[in-house]
Amino acid sequence: MTNWLEQGVFDALTKRYLRAVVFAISVPVGGIEEEDGREEGPEKVVETYQWKVGYTEEGEVVLNASRIAKTKAELKGQAIR
Repeated sequence: MTNWLEQGVFDALTKRYLRAVVFAISVPVGGIEEEDGREEGPEKVVETYQWKVGYTEEGEVVLNASRIAKTKAELKGQAIR
């Protein structure tokens, strides 16, 4: 996750083209347990958070954070277009 932030998010912020970041927390549902103890299979999103990003003329980054959805339908309804 740290690499994703450093190499993706920070790069996009520097170039001023990032508009939002969505973080989803999921849990496995009805998957198959692997030998190493991990469970592979479908997952259910239980929480989502969104950070909308804006930029000022002075070069500052403005973040607006919110918990956005509890259901798949709510998540689709709040997607950035």
